Amino acid sequence: MKRRTRRIFPFLCAMLIVLVNIACEKVSFDKPQHTDTPEQPGDDDDNDDDDADKTCGIDVQVAPFVITRSVEYPPSSDKLTFAVFDSNRKRVGMALQRRDEMEDFGHWHQNFKPGKYSLAIIAHHTKDDVKIANLDSVFFADEFVMDTYSKVIDFELKEGEKRSIQVELDCVTAKIQLKFSDEMPMDAKSIRVFVHNGSSSFNPLTGYAVIDKADMIIYTVPDSVLGKSGHSIYVNRFLSHKSDVINMTVSIISQFEDIKSYQLTGIQAEIGKTSEIEVK
Repeated sequence: MKRRTRRIFPFLCAMLIVLVNIACEKVSFDKPQHTDTPEQPGDDDDNDDDDADKTCGIDVQVAPFVITRSVEYPPSSDKLTFAVFDSNRKRVGMALQRRDEMEDFGHWHQNFKPGKYSLAIIAHHTKDDVKIANLDSVFFADEFVMDTYSKVIDFELKEGEKRSIQVELDCVTAKIQLKFSDEMPMDAKSIRVFVHNGSSSFNPLTGYAVIDKADMIIYTVPDSVLGKSGHSIYVNRFLSHKSDVINMTVSIISQFEDIKSYQLTGIQAEIGKTSEIEVK
């Protein structure tokens, strides 16, 4: 029995060495894909850098656009969203830029496969990122719209081609300044604005509102303006046409109840312009 064990033992050792070598073979993984922003639904992996022709792509430079400042609010356009759609209107690329996070704000490069594309660019300022799943509509999560600029560019890439695109954005919002003539009540906490028409979303292809709908917007009243007249707030809307007539109900609110209400009708609003309205 001992002699048989001595014969089998070398064989078992050899088999063990073979199994260890197989288990230790190098396993290769695909190289991690680089994206400008975290992957989002609708983006097509076929156009990622690993698959696209390295010499086929776009280099976009957005011309400086007007940065407006309104009372108590930061610069109203400090974000840029780039979204690319193929000929089937499927989104194949997207990037978000923030002014305070990059030196080369307004410049974007991306590689794509040869084909026909549409590039949508939106300059905006919202708490959350812009929602653009298709070319027909852009939504803002918090619905507090400030000055918004946009442009859609169609382009075609041939094999081995690199395109440089200079873009000038168009303002797509109408701004309404509401200036309170009366002294702001000492117990005022907020201002509620109920806008009867216009919209907080728009179609990038037209620059107009997707659909007219009423919205309610709440503004905080700073302690510094209590008891003073001349306080202003700004309402930005997307319109169904170049110009439209806006109606609003404006209420000054204390902690528990409405203090004053104003009916504002027949406000002439126009995209790219500011309408100044005296509230009294």
